[in-house]
Amino acid sequence: MDEVDLFPIIADFGEAQQEFHIGMRSMATPGAVKGLFQVHKDLGSMPMARLIEPAVKLALDGVRINQLQHYIFTIVEKIYISKENCLKAYGAPDQPDKLVSEGGLFVMPAFADTLAVLVHEGEDLFSRGEIAAKLAADCLHGGGYLGRDDLEAYRLKKAHRCT
Repeated sequence: MDEVDLFPIIADFGEAQQEFHIGMRSMATPGAVKGLFQVHKDLGSMPMARLIEPAVKLALDGVRINQLQHYIFTIVEKIYISKENCLKAYGAPDQPDKLVSEGGLFVMPAFADTLAVLVHEGEDLFSRGEIAAKLAADCLHGGGYLGRDDLEAYRLKKAHRCT
């Protein structure tokens, strides 16, 4: 096992600061994908492929970073620049060592590819598929605790509706 990947960063909100612990050891089971597929199954009427089309288009064509998005980037910048692959994803194309600035074009072609594969393979991509395998291997290699068994065993808990 390599060096433990867990370290604090301070997010500065101006009047308040908050400490976050980031790194592979802070990773939890990503249940959002399973939840989104369940909501689609329960309530959706359009095919998932149709639902993701706008997100794929925006990820490929890019969006201009507005003032609020830029402000949030600056607050948690230390998270986005903590690893080379993060900076590559969130970095400015013309200044790879800096985050995309206000007015800058933010593109995410790898995210567009992931969405396309997700629609094709379904929620198992994150619990039994290629992303699950890479996620678990990277996490365990980085000193984290999340493994394939955690990803495969994750279950949604139905919420009780208030009446």
